[in-house]
Amino acid sequence: MFWIVSATVSIWESDKIYWLSYVTMLIGVIYIGISLWEFNNQYLTLTPNIIKENSLFGKKILLKDIIEVKKVFGDYILKTDQKELSINMSLVHDDSKAELNAFINSIKIPEEETGKS
Repeated sequence: MFWIVSATVSIWESDKIYWLSYVTMLIGVIYIGISLWEFNNQYLTLTPNIIKENSLFGKKILLKDIIEVKKVFGDYILKTDQKELSINMSLVHDDSKAELNAFINSIKIPEEETGKS
C-alpha cells in the first residue's frame, strides 16, 4: 500500500508526468497481487507423487527422485540430483505441521550402492 500511496501522491502533486511514479505504482500493485496469491494459496501441495511449493517461482520435486532429507533448525531440506527444496516450517499452519512431518517421514530414500559384491 505504501508504494501505491506514494506514487499516487507524487502523480497528484506533480505538474509533470514522471515515469518513475508509474513504475512505483506498478511495484505496489505487484506486491499486493503476490500477497493476495500467497494468502489464498497454501504454502505446499502434497500428492502421492510430488511435493510442490506454491509460489511465483516455486519448485516441484518428484518423491521418487529424493535422495536426501535433512532437518536443519526445525526446517526440512529435500534434495534430488538436480534440485533442492527448503521447507520453512514457520510458514506451515500449525494444524498442518503434524501431517507434513508424517508425510516427510514416510518418504522412502533409496539406499546408496556401496559397490561391494
